[in-house]
Amino acid sequence: FFFPITKEGTIPGFDEDGIVYDTLIKAYARISNWAKAEHWLDVLVAKKFMNTGDSRLNSTNYVSLIQAHAKEGKMEELERWLTYLDKSGWRIDERECVAMVHAYAHAQQPESAERWLSRIIKSYGRASKEVYSAVIIAYAKEGQVKEAIEWSEKMRNETQRKAFASCVYSAIISASAKKGDRETAEKWFKEMCTHGIKPSVSLVTSMISACATNGDPVNAVKWLNKTVSTKDNPGDTFNKHVVLAFARVGDMDGVRRWLRTMMSAEIQMEGHLCTSILSAFSSRGECEHVRAFLKEMRLAKIQLPMSLWTNLLYSFAESGDLEEAKEVMLALREYPGCYTDVKLIRLPRKCYNNLINTCARARDYQKAEFWFDSIQKAELDPDSYSYNCVINACARVRIH
Repeated sequence: FFFPITKEGTIPGFDEDGIVYDTLIKAYARISNWAKAEHWLDVLVAKKFMNTGDSRLNSTNYVSLIQAHAKEGKMEELERWLTYLDKSGWRIDERECVAMVHAYAHAQQPESAERWLSRIIKSYGRASKEVYSAVIIAYAKEGQVKEAIEWSEKMRNETQRKAFASCVYSAIISASAKKGDRETAEKWFKEMCTHGIKPSVSLVTSMISACATNGDPVNAVKWLNKTVSTKDNPGDTFNKHVVLAFARVGDMDGVRRWLRTMMSAEIQMEGHLCTSILSAFSSRGECEHVRAFLKEMRLAKIQLPMSLWTNLLYSFAESGDLEEAKEVMLALREYPGCYTDVKLIRLPRKCYNNLINTCARARDYQKAEFWFDSIQKAELDPDSYSYNCVINACARVRIH
């Protein structure tokens, strides 16, 4: 900036109101040069004190810094200047309050954004729909659906608006879907459509995902069919969520049916989807489905990640399924550089104990002793249950 500057860092020949200084403060704040902006603010304070004996500035001199910090999301600096203004006795006007709402909403601090929105309503009697929307969306993004809905109702009452912006609907629907609250998500989805707002593909995906999370394949299929009926391309993601919905309720026939649908639509099967299906079956203890699906994946030559095999190994070991645990171990050996020897695979002690117990029930003391030795080779200490199981195995053989 080309102004004549004295050795003291001031600009000679300008009036006491400091219009040029204020211009410099605004300019430097706009380009985020905080040091320069605050320097000229200090100069303006000193100049006013020299001329009038009063160092207090008009609050508008601080507006540029406050708004710039709000835009940049520099909350600590923002609070510092607001505290200073409060202590100086200046009233913060509506523009600064609005900037604060948006700043805190952008920083994902909905409680603070709500505090400033409440201040606007208390001081000025109303707030714009944009300010309300910022608070609602901030709450929704943090998963606080109840608070988001409460503020949406306040907004409806205050602004007398029947419909909200699409971003408000999307935020509440997506947040409800992520929490698995299908009823709330559907209610807001229907209201949005009633007001003629067309849902995005990602929003429909959220609805199907909500059904999948709840293990509700019936409604997942309904939402998929609604998408198809509107002639929108349902896409790979929609079908995958439906498959997972069937997997989460242990419906192997439903999984196969929708996998066939995907394949007929030339949707590529991915290792990630297979992993999710197997994990869903495994978490439900559906070992038969896991075996059947693993066999199908092997025939289809679909490469599964090593982490899945490790999780399945834990699952079979905990259920005491020796044969499947052995098959999984052999599969793990196919990963170069990972596990070259079965003995190098380290399981939680609980898994070893379940394997020992299974061998004991089968009166196979040699395998029971092998798994007991494996605990020590895995650098784990056998507990009392480990000893009891292996002793029980030996006792059963000698008795019978």
